[in-house]
Formats: sequence, structure tokens, C-alpha cells
Amino acid sequence: IGAVLLDSANGFAEAFGAWIPHPLMEVIREGTKDQVIAQAELLPLLAARKKWRHRFEQHGGRRVLNFIDNDGARFGLIKGYSPTRPSAWLIGEFWEEEAKAQALSWFARVPSPSDCADGPSRSASTACKIKRDGV
Repeated sequence: IGAVLLDSANGFAEAFGAWIPHPLMEVIREGTKDQVIAQAELLPLLAARKKWRHRFEQHGGRRVLNFIDNDGARFGLIKGYSPTRPSAWLIGEFWEEEAKAQALSWFARVPSPSDCADGPSRSASTACKIKRDGV
């Protein structure tokens, strides 16, 4: 998994990449499922919220633009629900963090070739080059 945070308020930029730990993967897979793409897209959003919690909480009512490269995950976040139990759990945890931070999120789809978090998601050691001035 991987995520990138670009904070336009102060120019802060940071990225992370990590492997999903085996015990968490077993929960996400519900022991038998092979298809975990939506959950693998939801998990970094939740991890980013927890990792950078203080940044989201600095200003109540902060608008946040979240780019996701999976429509199933995006629609689940918009609805606040998923019929898939692991996705529903991750979505619920995300919205709990959102409520604590009093943030206002918008979710947009970004294809993998345009996803700046795609590199960090491929390997925990992959660096993400972030241009701080402009896009």
C-alpha cells in the first residue's frame, strides 16, 4: 500500500509505502478471498489518516481531496457502506477518523499511471518525487 500527502496550506509533502502485514491480510481476505483490490485501496486512506492525523485536525472543517484508483473503494467511501465485510470495516474506520478531524473529504478516481502514490505502493523503499511548487 502507499499514500502521498500534499498540504497546500503550508507546502508539506510526504509519502509512505508498506506491505500489508499477514495477520491484517487474513482479516481482509476473510481467510479465503483472493480479490482484495478494493480493500488494498481503502487501507492506505485509513493509514494516511492515522499517520497524518495531526495535519487533518489542525484546522476543523478542512477540505481534503482524496484520489483513489479503484471505483469500488471510491463508491464505498461515498456511500459510507460496503456489502463486503472487510471493506465496510475499513470504510467505517475511515469515517470515524474523518469525524474526529472534522474534515470534509471529496473522492475522485485517478488511473494508476497518473497516481503519484502508485510508486510508494509498489515497494516500501520506493521514493516519490514531489514537486512542491506547482503541479
